[in-house]
Amino acid sequence: MRGLGLLLLVSVARLPQSVGQAFDLSEVTMPGARSLQTLYKFHIEGEPGSDGQPVAQVYFKDLVLQVDPKAADKPAEESLLQYNGMQVLLIKESDFSTAVDTTKFCTWKGQFIAANAPKTFTNFTIRAEIGSHSDPVLTAGTYILVISNCGTLKGLSVKGFVAVQHPWGYLPALEKGSKSFYMVCMGIYGFALFCWTLVCLKWWGQLFVLQKGLWLTLVFCFSESIAWWLFFQVRNDTGDFPRLVFLFAALSSIYKLVTSFYAITSSPAKGADADAGLSLGLHSLLMLYLVFQFHFKVIECLRHGFAITSTVVIVSALPVAIVGTILMVVAFRKISGYVDDLKNERDVPDKVKLYQRLQGLLCFASLAGACAMLLDVFDPTANSMENWKMHPLVADGLPQGIFGIVMLCMMLIAFPTSELQGYTYVPQVQQGETMGAPASIWDDDDDEEIANPTEGKKLVAVE
Repeated sequence: MRGLGLLLLVSVARLPQSVGQAFDLSEVTMPGARSLQTLYKFHIEGEPGSDGQPVAQVYFKDLVLQVDPKAADKPAEESLLQYNGMQVLLIKESDFSTAVDTTKFCTWKGQFIAANAPKTFTNFTIRAEIGSHSDPVLTAGTYILVISNCGTLKGLSVKGFVAVQHPWGYLPALEKGSKSFYMVCMGIYGFALFCWTLVCLKWWGQLFVLQKGLWLTLVFCFSESIAWWLFFQVRNDTGDFPRLVFLFAALSSIYKLVTSFYAITSSPAKGADADAGLSLGLHSLLMLYLVFQFHFKVIECLRHGFAITSTVVIVSALPVAIVGTILMVVAFRKISGYVDDLKNERDVPDKVKLYQRLQGLLCFASLAGACAMLLDVFDPTANSMENWKMHPLVADGLPQGIFGIVMLCMMLIAFPTSELQGYTYVPQVQQGETMGAPASIWDDDDDEEIANPTEGKKLVAVE
């Protein structure tokens, strides 16, 4: 587990810092001479105000052209100071194919030139001196960040940021509703955790592993909601990508699934009669699922900004689907075995009903989860600006909603009762000789007799 945690931490550390609306150019490999490179997609939403107020603002922050220390052919400083061929541009995706004039590219004073200079086009020349600039974005849509090198110098690097800020902050328009959604999830899961904790405290010594597992799953649900809300809040306030917060949020999302699997596949016995644990093969499957699911979470986070193809998304989702299907089959078979064993016992009809209902709930969760994953993989909401508001529903709302419904049903059918738990506390009965002070059982009548020893009795004189 330590090696797995270290692997995931290294993976997150290698994520690009520019996964929000603030793109760090220091992480980009510069294009070759007389060429350009597309870097990122900005999703900008809004309507311009009646007074011409822009829908967003683009900021070119602290951009500076430097010599790459790793380059083999380093240009002279005099050439660098006079160089004006490196530009960064923001242009609307729908205008990109017509704006780039290949016959005039890099022919206007050694710089990039856009045909007919569309209104959606804004650019900034990066020089050897630190420079900043801002321009309004007047129309909504998907914009492409481009860097072009119209000169002949090699061995260059660029430092600085290009950021797009909406009136609400730096969050992309696709993820605008995600922050509010997870704030609602915090309240729902927090209330559910509080109520289930009160119920479990009353029966803690008599709970099944299933009931304790539900409590731990709710803990992960609550921590997941807090982490994702904080993740979107930091991105909205700063435009940065908080890697450690993303790691905690993604692992909480995955561990709630793993914990719920442990809970439903646990033995219906209590205490020492419960299973000591799962087999090594099943543990290995769960670890594989954790790794594949984490990789899919990373791809989900990057896909729209970096225009990751559907093929890559499908390839990353396929191992999750395969291992998840195997785990569901294993869980169904284990629950079926528990039902058969409980039917052979006496006086446990409530346990039989519990695990029979779990079987039906598992079938529903499998089918609904598969549909939600298919919709997430082939997400249609990012293709049209009219559907952007539906993206948080597909990416976050549907999976969380299905899991929340399943959790609520599990809590209802596994609610602790004296019939389900199977026994209640009975005082110990003393038999035979007792060493030391015998145990005493008190009731209210004993207290009354001690308080009134002569009540109802006749006093007799003793000579």
